[in-house]
Amino acid sequence: MEIDSIPFDMLVRLDNGVVGRVELTGLVDAATCSVTAAVLRPPTTSVDASFLLARSVTPAPMRPGWAEALRLERSAGTWRPRH
Repeated sequence: MEIDSIPFDMLVRLDNGVVGRVELTGLVDAATCSVTAAVLRPPTTSVDASFLLARSVTPAPMRPGWAEALRLERSAGTWRPRH
């Protein structure tokens, strides 16, 4: 496994409303050249490395909030009950 970060040459609005830069951090399996996890965040720390490792070895259905994320991913718009 190899981990690397690359800064993006653009500004984005962060969660707290402040404009700042972000980095793409990825974890790559060197044997298969597969990207096992990636995250786009403000400049990374060692906590991000452990987050990527945990994300790469935890199946998606076992991650907290996965069912809700999947439900929203498949929605085509605002859901309204039929009458």
